[in-house]
Amino acid sequence: MVGDLTFVDNNGDVGSLETFGMFHMEFNDASGKELNIKGDVNMAIRADVIGKELENSTTVKLWSLNPSSGRWEYESTLERVSSSRKKRSQSQQSTDFFVGNTSITDRYWFNFDDDSLNFCFVKIKAYADSNLREPLEWLNTFEPSVISKDISESGMIDGRVLTGSSSSNFGIGSKDDCILTVCRPSNFHAYLFFEDQNGAFSASPRLGGSNQNVPGVTVKVKQLADTIEATRSRVIETEVEPLRSNGPLYQSDTECLSASDTDPHYAFYQNEISLFEYSVCENVMSCTENRHLAWFPLTGNMYRAWYIKVQVVPVSYVKEYTVRVVSKGGMHQDTMGKVFGIREDVTSSQSVCIEFKGSGNIIALSNFSELDVTVIEIYVQGTGCRVKTTADGLEQYRITPVPSNNNQTPPLISFETPLAFGDNFGLYEAENVDMETAKSIAKSRCECSKDDIRNCETPDSESGEAVVIECFS
Repeated sequence: MVGDLTFVDNNGDVGSLETFGMFHMEFNDASGKELNIKGDVNMAIRADVIGKELENSTTVKLWSLNPSSGRWEYESTLERVSSSRKKRSQSQQSTDFFVGNTSITDRYWFNFDDDSLNFCFVKIKAYADSNLREPLEWLNTFEPSVISKDISESGMIDGRVLTGSSSSNFGIGSKDDCILTVCRPSNFHAYLFFEDQNGAFSASPRLGGSNQNVPGVTVKVKQLADTIEATRSRVIETEVEPLRSNGPLYQSDTECLSASDTDPHYAFYQNEISLFEYSVCENVMSCTENRHLAWFPLTGNMYRAWYIKVQVVPVSYVKEYTVRVVSKGGMHQDTMGKVFGIREDVTSSQSVCIEFKGSGNIIALSNFSELDVTVIEIYVQGTGCRVKTTADGLEQYRITPVPSNNNQTPPLISFETPLAFGDNFGLYEAENVDMETAKSIAKSRCECSKDDIRNCETPDSESGEAVVIECFS
């Protein structure tokens, strides 16, 4: 999205806009050379797109982007017109538009926006973990974002408004954990994100505060698509109907700022296990579908957790890299090529330990426990990255990397995961009746490059890696 959907009025105050569609115009000659076209033009948008099928006027206006300030500037109001057309063997059809006019000079970004909005506030808090027991002190590095949706009576999505920690409208704006947004007259529908300088926070599927079940408020954590291009952010989709002013939605900033920690609010939390993790199905007991893709099939009485150690050596000044490990089915007909899950983390002292799904039995579509071999793919966010060395024990399991259907860039390295583990492979494993305990032990063994410990007090970043990758930047 270009710009931050704000404008400056005649008094110099900053306001927010609701967009119904923006576009960029570019003119080229037959050889592809850019032309500097200037002149008067009309720009039209269908009446049903802005929810004005039966009305003769609208508060939506035409705006252009000032490339110097990054803000949108008013061009013209819109007038309703009708356009009729008749196709062969069809009756005449009429389409209604709202049309604005402008002069093209040096601006080629245009937008249909509404500056008359019903503003409200959402309360968003950050926590140390998923238990939501320890709220974090609000920092100026926190970046919450709210995309509110406006839906017409016909059911079409009319417009969206993006706001965040620095949004304001004529002197009233976001402050700390109270984020300015836009409500419809009778309800609120939006997507919420939260991140800081270290990356995205995970979204809680429940409200924070003492009352987690508020009538008329729904909270859903959006599941990510099982593709390599999946966004890192964890997203809350929420709907509030009817509107309320006692949490997590408020009609004024005063009400929102005076709310206590026990009042209802949307919650995000830091993920101590990994910067980002996504599973198609966490475990068999929690999934009604895709049980064959369960990260923990639990075919016995123990949870088995696996971690891989990856070292990324910078050639230039870059000291940290984001490493992504994708686990896919590799042998069984029910899982071959399908994603079990994705884990992603950032290197520290040039190495990182990341969870993957190990080979072993799965719960097949037949509901029987059957053997599958997991394929691991490793990606690094960097320039000129290449595999420098591979652990001796792991080398024989390497396979030819191939790009997925949704990503043209192949992984840096792919291999079938062996059932063996230890520093000779760069793979570390632990079993326990408790899932989190199994993960903690396996990660500790990976960090210390020792396969017989339970806790790692001094991580070893110089040995025991499965793969060493070199990047130029």
